[in-house]
Amino acid sequence: MMTQIGPIVFSLFCATTVVLAQPQNDAITTDVLAGDGNLEQTLEFGTENSWESTQTMAVPEKAAISSTVKPVIDTNKFVAIGYVQTSTPVDAYPWQAMTHLAYLFTDFDANGVITNPSTWNNRKAAFQPGGTADRYGVKVLMCLRNGGFDDTIMTTVMNSPTLRTTLVKNVMEHIAAGGDNCAGVSLDLEPVAGVRASAAGITEFLKEMKAALGEKELSLYVSPTYYTSFDVAGWMKSCDYLIYSCYPFVGSWSTNSGPVAPESTYDSRVDKYILNGCPPEKLVLALPSYGYQTQNTESGYNTTIEEHVGSMGFTQGKWNTTLAPAKRTRQYIEGAEAVWYSYQDGGKWYVHNYDDEESLAHKVRGAQSWVGAQASGHRLRGVAYWSMRWMGDNPANSFKSYDMEAGEMVSRYRYYPHICQATQETLAPEGTQSFPIEKWEHLEARWRDPDVPGVDNIGCNGSSIQCVACPTGTNKPDNSAYCLKLYYSFATMAYGNRLFLRHEILGHHTENTIADRNAPKALFSKNMTVSVDVYTPTAYPDQSVRFVIMDAKGELEISSQHALNDSGWRTFSFDLTRDPVSGYVTNFKSFKSGDGVLDTAGGGAYDLACVGFLVEGSGAAGSGYIYFDELRYSRTLPPHCDYVINEFSSAQSASQFVEIYGAAGTFPSGMELRFVGGSDGATYATVPLGGRQVANDGGGYGYYVVGSSAVPNVDSVLANGAIENGTPSAIQLYDTASGAVCDAVVYNAHDGLAGLGGHGDPQVTQFGSPWVGGSGSGTGSNGRVYSRGRSVDGANTWNNSADLSVMQATPGATNVVSRQFPMTWNFTSVPACALQTYQTLGVVSPTAVGTSPSGGKVYRCCDTTGGGIQAFFGGSDLDASDEGYTVTGEVYIPSASQPAQAIGLGLCGRQGNSFFSGTTASGAYEDGYWLIFENVAGVGLNNGRADHAGVFEFVCAHNDNTRSKPVTLLGSKSLAETGAAGGAWTTFRMCICPNAAAGEQLCVEVNGTRIYQGALPSGGPTKGAFQVGFRENHSGSPSAVEGTWIDNLRINDVPSMVSGWELY
Repeated sequence: MMTQIGPIVFSLFCATTVVLAQPQNDAITTDVLAGDGNLEQTLEFGTENSWESTQTMAVPEKAAISSTVKPVIDTNKFVAIGYVQTSTPVDAYPWQAMTHLAYLFTDFDANGVITNPSTWNNRKAAFQPGGTADRYGVKVLMCLRNGGFDDTIMTTVMNSPTLRTTLVKNVMEHIAAGGDNCAGVSLDLEPVAGVRASAAGITEFLKEMKAALGEKELSLYVSPTYYTSFDVAGWMKSCDYLIYSCYPFVGSWSTNSGPVAPESTYDSRVDKYILNGCPPEKLVLALPSYGYQTQNTESGYNTTIEEHVGSMGFTQGKWNTTLAPAKRTRQYIEGAEAVWYSYQDGGKWYVHNYDDEESLAHKVRGAQSWVGAQASGHRLRGVAYWSMRWMGDNPANSFKSYDMEAGEMVSRYRYYPHICQATQETLAPEGTQSFPIEKWEHLEARWRDPDVPGVDNIGCNGSSIQCVACPTGTNKPDNSAYCLKLYYSFATMAYGNRLFLRHEILGHHTENTIADRNAPKALFSKNMTVSVDVYTPTAYPDQSVRFVIMDAKGELEISSQHALNDSGWRTFSFDLTRDPVSGYVTNFKSFKSGDGVLDTAGGGAYDLACVGFLVEGSGAAGSGYIYFDELRYSRTLPPHCDYVINEFSSAQSASQFVEIYGAAGTFPSGMELRFVGGSDGATYATVPLGGRQVANDGGGYGYYVVGSSAVPNVDSVLANGAIENGTPSAIQLYDTASGAVCDAVVYNAHDGLAGLGGHGDPQVTQFGSPWVGGSGSGTGSNGRVYSRGRSVDGANTWNNSADLSVMQATPGATNVVSRQFPMTWNFTSVPACALQTYQTLGVVSPTAVGTSPSGGKVYRCCDTTGGGIQAFFGGSDLDASDEGYTVTGEVYIPSASQPAQAIGLGLCGRQGNSFFSGTTASGAYEDGYWLIFENVAGVGLNNGRADHAGVFEFVCAHNDNTRSKPVTLLGSKSLAETGAAGGAWTTFRMCICPNAAAGEQLCVEVNGTRIYQGALPSGGPTKGAFQVGFRENHSGSPSAVEGTWIDNLRINDVPSMVSGWELY
């Protein structure tokens, strides 16, 4: 029985007092079963001494305004789910980093009756309608369990049609009784033996449950081991996602210690679920935020256990390896992707295996790009954590901490943000560079009222803080409903007045002389800018605001003053790499006085924190209101590091190069160009750039080319073939002095990251996913091997896939294509502004297929050695102005008597090289809009569509392995419907007009017949080259008649009305 403690009182939302009754220990039973010959723990581990208090609170009123706040992570792409094992520290959760929270277990018995209705109906205020979760846009899930994981209950209910129906009815009534903010049900049925015996019944229950839930979510938590009796395919017909438990692979049954969730073990087990019916885009990786401690015979993470100590939180491992008086040495396990340390006490060895933010970030990247053998490189649905409890320190003593100022234990919670930060940074939308520290949709108790007796305020007559609705007005933060309102009153002081609005740093619960610097709202590196949105109802010309930063030594450093001379909303920022820094002298025991230096471990370490604001006055008496909102950090390059990888080519050994673009002058001393291999994620070559000169090629910017000796304008020569073209590979531009990654590109990445997703330096994947595909050995019309580059020199959205596209190689010169509408090619000569992914782009006489309507030579898109091929006309930034463009021309339609082949014409092409090849590792990434015709069955185009002999299909392509299928069908017409004939030439017309009415944004015709006319698909591209594709279905060289033959190609601006097109 847990030792009882007295009632806990704390403040929630500044206005609600919540009293927690004495906690009681949960009864936890561990059941060990044999499965597939492996001994396996079947309950969620990390539950020792878990408890949840009985709450005496009433259901709160709904929020005064409806929140429109959205999490950082886009739930259309990923989910980040936290299990609420105990709701005590919810006040301190990093709410903005999660998309879902699965509340405490709701149990049912053998009659299908809910046995603990108050757990959901009287759930903590934060999870009720209008509570904190709703304010942050976090979905609340009901966690449904078979009566404390009772095997008999599961089999009884799941195998009975009557009881299944009863349980569904009771769950829905329970949801209705608990308020209207239940986003769905997460079903957790354990142990495995019961699941195996009830698999078919579970399928039927899920079907009924989903029918009752409607648009609400339904998920199922499954064990680490797949069994053939599992009906995964049947389950997934009803489930929105499957939550796979990546743990526990060590526990009380183990004879040797080891990682709780070794990736090298669970990846093949996940593969079995995928292979047997779970689509990868519906699979969630459940990861542990806890570890396991044992007393062993010797040091070593995988040594013999003498005694089991039990589950230990991530926070304990972090504390012991960073701040503890007897600091432990953290060690990393490659492959397993886990951490451990050991120590001796009383002559005995103790070993702690766990995961921290670095190992978990690696595993989260597995959701971004799956690491297993099945669906390699595919995007998963997201991650979940068991549990939120283990991210808060001191769970055994109600998460209490030591108030170093008051000199007493308090019920305010030290919550370590590391795991949630790593998750939101990895799964945030592509190109995201700014992340929230605090949104103030609720007021956490550690934001201290400056009027609380303290020693740093000067001339402060009083103050207060509240969480209030955001004032309206110009520049109001978009993704916000509430903010922090500070009231202050200053007395007349000869030397100025001041108050310190701080987020307190609490002391450790046992080592109470040590400030726990692991538990601020967020941690970030020196290569950041910290910003906050500030509102004042009127101007306060005598007052100003400064940021207060705690550095790696616990010292307080401050920004320059930001004047409050105006009313309304504005943004204050502190660029830690460039702006002046001053030391702040403090008397708070939890901080140290600053020295004007932001001390950091360097190398991009996240060891700085914003701990509040100084509000200062000139000394005059006065009072006012200051509203703070959206405190955040954003990645910022240090001075003199504003360089990008502007263009590169790796396919041909004698033509390899990397072009760097940036400020003219001398590279900083620590700048390096690194080449990273995909097999192990290690740097295999480095080119020091420090001290080398970048020419001024215009406007104070220039190009610097590293490449083979034959490359034009090369500045630093590499040996031929020095740049790997493996699947995948990466290039990184890195500043060793600051630890800043100036830029990084991952290519050949369709089938996964392999070693590039590694846990340490170099990090190269942060500017995806998706990244970019591979390049072929073809040439552009300038005779050079084509490259991948930025269509506008230096343009950077921090998203490889959006920033880099196929183009004619221009090393040491501008990437910008000069053109003027209309562009016309009759193919009497090799066209300018065009490239081909294999072989040399040229023109031919159409002897094999007959003369085109325009006569003369034509373009034949075909790799005469065999295989798929693509060509691009007009440049990848075609229609960069979003005004649209039209393409017309003539195309030869192969007949049904000719060899099986697929021909394609497309808009908005920016990637791809082998036209939907079955070998995707070094290719794929076809994008844009494709009109595809297959002459007979059996082509086997790898675009996720069935063969469509004699039919034109118009599709939106997104073949980057992030979606369930490579293309989405927009429209189709048979050859007969178009009136065209096989074995003959016909006309085509394609048009994109993003600014047109929805019904006229995209249109395609063959022989004057509309294949599609309508709106652009959601998220569809709006710029890119006209593209041509071809693929045959046989080995060896194509016949003389095969290929995509076009003539009389014309690209022009778009007509004012697509509906006004004349018909052929």
